[in-house]
Amino acid sequence: MPRGPYTPRLSFRRNGLKAAILFCLAALLQGCSLMRAGYVSFRSPEDFPKVSEAPPVYAEPGAEEIARTLAAALPQAVRQIEATHGGPMAAPPPIIVCATAPCYGHYAAIPASAAETLKDIRITINGALILKGERDTVQLLTHELSHYYWYAQGILFQPRWFEEGLAVWASGGGGAEKASVEAAGQAIAAGKMIHPTLDSGLWTYLFHPPEAPDNNWYQFYRQSGMFVQSLHDSSPDRFNALLAALRQTGDLQTAWPTVYPDSPDVMWARFTADISRQATAN
Repeated sequence: MPRGPYTPRLSFRRNGLKAAILFCLAALLQGCSLMRAGYVSFRSPEDFPKVSEAPPVYAEPGAEEIARTLAAALPQAVRQIEATHGGPMAAPPPIIVCATAPCYGHYAAIPASAAETLKDIRITINGALILKGERDTVQLLTHELSHYYWYAQGILFQPRWFEEGLAVWASGGGGAEKASVEAAGQAIAAGKMIHPTLDSGLWTYLFHPPEAPDNNWYQFYRQSGMFVQSLHDSSPDRFNALLAALRQTGDLQTAWPTVYPDSPDVMWARFTADISRQATAN
């Protein structure tokens, strides 16, 4: 790769530039989260005091109590993830707890989020939302540990409904706090629902992101969590076999048909039909 100024060849201009434009447009549609993730990953929290050493838990001034709560809850949260995901988890990464929106925006790829797991590098918690009473500290941590469980194994860009649904279910509702099971059932009965598929990978993430019912992401998280829970509750052995196949193959699209004869959309249709019948009966 040249180190100095470089004038691209015509073929690059025609093809590479088009690809770059498409990529950038897609990245913009995704809030530039991938691009931001690249550079925020280099931002170190070393200036913040630590409330724990293993793993290091850093707290912005004002977030010390939240950080101490997280550090104390971490061992049980790890056990909970290992129990629900069917296998041991890598040692937890460093955790940054922010007390203010500017702090969180500095370290997070998506500043509007409540928490974020940056691959296997770190977890960042938006403590400003916890201080406002909008999020549960332990549920939020456990939700992010579910993501870290897979990211630490190099398993990325899986179907969003599965990633988030598993994290919501495993954490007892973390991420879906503003959408109750009852409200989700009513939305499903009204035809406002997610559409689970097996599409995955970077291309899907960039160009075919999922749509939330009525653009309500709490509903997306809650409905996804309900579906994942139904998969587990209907047959824990089969569900655990799916997670084992995912660990082995690294891809839900490959793992799914080795366990379930029906596709997610077919199983979702049965699940939502039951919910709609119950709503009509009531």
